[in-house]
Amino acid sequence: ELPPTTTESEEIDVNFYYRFYNVFSGTKKVLEFHSTGPQHAFIMSLTSRRYSQQFYFVPMGDDFVAIRNRKMGDEFSLDVVNDAY
Repeated sequence: ELPPTTTESEEIDVNFYYRFYNVFSGTKKVLEFHSTGPQHAFIMSLTSRRYSQQFYFVPMGDDFVAIRNRKMGDEFSLDVVNDAY
């Protein structure tokens, strides 16, 4: 079940920044872009006001959106690398 502070919407407002929570961590931790030198990763981190925890959506056409991080800017989008096969 979703935390009580979460709302569901069919439309994404591209004029706002979002934080990504999960059911396991609740609202205490959010997805964050983490960088230590040349190494970059997304981790679950304590909720704060850092830009690295803020994400926005960019319409790409055909009902697709790019998910971008406020700290990283428009040059990078969230992507899943599925190299398990």
